[in-house]
Amino acid sequence: MSGPKRVMFLHGLESGPTGSKARKLQSHLKHVLVPDLYMSVFDWNKKNSAIRNWMSLSRSMELCVGEAVGAIRAEFGEGAEGDGRIRSELIIVGSSWGGALGLKLLSLHNIHPYKTVLLAPALSVTGGFKAWFWPAWQPASLPNDGTDVIVYHGDADETVPVEGSRVLKSTFPKVTYHELPGGDHRLKDALLKPTEECPNGVLLKALEALGATLKDCADY
Repeated sequence: MSGPKRVMFLHGLESGPTGSKARKLQSHLKHVLVPDLYMSVFDWNKKNSAIRNWMSLSRSMELCVGEAVGAIRAEFGEGAEGDGRIRSELIIVGSSWGGALGLKLLSLHNIHPYKTVLLAPALSVTGGFKAWFWPAWQPASLPNDGTDVIVYHGDADETVPVEGSRVLKSTFPKVTYHELPGGDHRLKDALLKPTEECPNGVLLKALEALGATLKDCADY
């Protein structure tokens, strides 16, 4: 018997479990997991940072995959991979670096969920030092098993080029792609700001449609 949908939020490169998107999801949704990916470029205190891994973002990504998988297994317990609960009950939401990580998780058999939402996934970055050593993270394939991949990206993003998400959509037509006019990299106004049509914001409305459970208004 299927249990309640659980949302796992994967944070951005220099963010963490207490970022604005994580707090928004935790305050408005039931059953939210926000693992710490211990990720940064130059922060030596973050164990998975690039600087502690010879400036290899590919190695850092491998370590972050391990953090996410460990958190999933801790949440669902023994046997969950075999009985399909992870696939049916988990919704991944990945922001920027976490979006690229969400794509990586889709390649893991019995771990990836049927619902994955990517917010400005960092498939590349714009200019500067990071662009010089940023890996190409366009996936070679996506699961052909009914998995839904939904992408939101602002066309005014000056950190992660929107072209990466456009290529993802053109390569994999089944990806549901929403390009947000005027949306910047944080997507705070575009996705989190209440509107008349979406009183809790676009992202929460989308997650509710995927099966996530909103808390009662009195809870937040």
